[in-house]
Amino acid sequence: MSGIELEKVTNEMGSATEDQKSVVRSQIDFIRMTLQTMLSQYKEGNTQAAFVSARTAYLDSYEHVEIPLRTIDPDFTLQVELQFAEARSLINQKADYDKIEQATISVRRSLDESERLVTGTGQACSNNCVYIIVCGYFPRGTRVSSDSWRHPYLS
Repeated sequence: MSGIELEKVTNEMGSATEDQKSVVRSQIDFIRMTLQTMLSQYKEGNTQAAFVSARTAYLDSYEHVEIPLRTIDPDFTLQVELQFAEARSLINQKADYDKIEQATISVRRSLDESERLVTGTGQACSNNCVYIIVCGYFPRGTRVSSDSWRHPYLS
C-alpha cells in the first residue's frame, strides 16, 4: 500500500433520527413475531414455510434496521447478517429443532443489541438480568437456568 491508512468513520450510538428509531423499533417487533412464527412452522415440519419466514424476517425487515445500524457498527451489522444466514442454512439442512431454536436465540439477542445501538436506549443486559426480571413468575423451588428458558421479548 501507499502508506495511507483508512479510518472507519462511524456514528455514535443513538445518533439515528427519530424516524429511523421508530422504523427500527417497529421492524424489530415484526422480526420477533416472524421468528416466532418460523419456529412454530419448523416444529410442525413445514420447513418451506419456515424458510420463507426466516428470509422475510431478514430481507423484508432487517434490511431497514441495517441502514442506520451500519453507520454505527458495521462489523456488528455483518455479524447479524451472518446469524440470519446461519438460521436459514440450518432450516435448509433440516437440522434438529434445538439447533434452529439456538440460532434464533442468537438472532434475538442481536436484535436487542441492534435496537439499543440505533436508539441509544437501555444497557446491555446479561442472562442473569433476564432471570431477575422474570423470576417472580415461577413457583417457589422451580429451577430455571438462563440457557433453558427465554422470554420471547427478552431473548
